[in-house]
Amino acid sequence: MFMNGAGGDNVEYQKNKRMTVEMLGSILDLAALTKHKIVFVGSESDWAVTLEGVRDLEDCATPIIGDIRDCLYVMSNAKMIVANDTGLYHAATTMKVPVMVSDRVPNRPNGLPSVGIKSANKSIEYVSEREWKGVLLSHTKKLAINSYI
Repeated sequence: MFMNGAGGDNVEYQKNKRMTVEMLGSILDLAALTKHKIVFVGSESDWAVTLEGVRDLEDCATPIIGDIRDCLYVMSNAKMIVANDTGLYHAATTMKVPVMVSDRVPNRPNGLPSVGIKSANKSIEYVSEREWKGVLLSHTKKLAINSYI
């Protein structure tokens, strides 16, 4: 399961916060290698912006949009959550699900460090854009076939 949110009105901040096209492509690669079903959770605008980057996601990902209860239910039953620093990511850190999160935004618009992505949950991996694909694909052996990511 993945999320690619970026709230607020600061367009440059949103652009820097979201996953890149290459990062999103890695999610498709993982799904193809493992036969996983991809689920996207977030808002309609998050889904639309994500599809602008990688149109192929529309054919292979199921979006769960609009109802926070549905999103949280799917998240709690996922084999793995792949995310950027977004509101639903913070909810994911409270679940007993492995989480891989992008560390793309070192500073928030107010100039303060983005320490909000840190969590005591030991199943969270903080991954740089440079290492993203390698770390994501390293999970192919850990994940069961035909489960949700």
